[in-house]
Amino acid sequence: MHNSLIVFSLLVLVAVNLAAGGAPAALVPSVTATLQPAPALYVLSRSGTVTRVSLSGDKQTIIQGAFPAAFQLANDRIYVGNYIRKSRRYQILVYSLDGALLQTVDIYPGGGFLNFATLPDGGFALLDNIGDKVYFTDAAGRLVATTKMLRQQDNQAQNVSAIVDNGSLILSEDGDKRVLTIDLATHMASIFSDLRSLPGAGLGQIAFSDGTYYLSTADTIYTISRTNRAKKIARLPKGNITGLVISGDVAYACVNFTGEIYKVNLGDGTISVFASGLDFPTGLGFSQ
Repeated sequence: MHNSLIVFSLLVLVAVNLAAGGAPAALVPSVTATLQPAPALYVLSRSGTVTRVSLSGDKQTIIQGAFPAAFQLANDRIYVGNYIRKSRRYQILVYSLDGALLQTVDIYPGGGFLNFATLPDGGFALLDNIGDKVYFTDAAGRLVATTKMLRQQDNQAQNVSAIVDNGSLILSEDGDKRVLTIDLATHMASIFSDLRSLPGAGLGQIAFSDGTYYLSTADTIYTISRTNRAKKIARLPKGNITGLVISGDVAYACVNFTGEIYKVNLGDGTISVFASGLDFPTGLGFSQ
């Protein structure tokens, strides 16, 4: 009965408004509610597929056809790299957490990257592991500045991963097992942490949470600081780690060769398999 009265009342208001020359949309606006997806992990695979993995382990494919190397999740948006072979141009595609394409950013001609990081001003830091350089762009993909990782490029293809903290880009690595910090105002680089004493051939993924920096090598997760000290958290049973995110007292790390995501308790270092059956994951993000 109440619903019938409400509908009747709305129809009367619309009729009155039309008689007065008004628009019914002003009285009965169309409102589309967008529900925020539940907290979940987002995984990029070598096939270009982005899979959402819920905290209960359920998997859902939400994006297909992305460039498989570059991926970041920030500001409730999914950013993936895309390479157009015909024109030899790079793009960064911006999606909603449900996989709807929101924006296409065309990178300036000649600009390339293995990985990238989003910047507070809407631009991007493009990480070139072959030329050992970081290219800074504006939000439209136009080149703003270039910073060298090494004084002279070494023609070795190291892993590159970066985060932004307190006005600086923290980059792993420069090709010589050193983490760099690059001031986003001046684009000047300096050594954040020299980790050449760590075992393994090179450094891997970097993450940040609650004032603590985390870093992976091929199979081990550490905390690091400016004192050049690294504290071991856990060593995974399998490598190679290609993605690392922190949520509270838990670290999630994806391993490309096994197609798994491991869950690591940061307090006691215990390890469990959180998800499996992924197609060679190459990037990992988390949305609260």
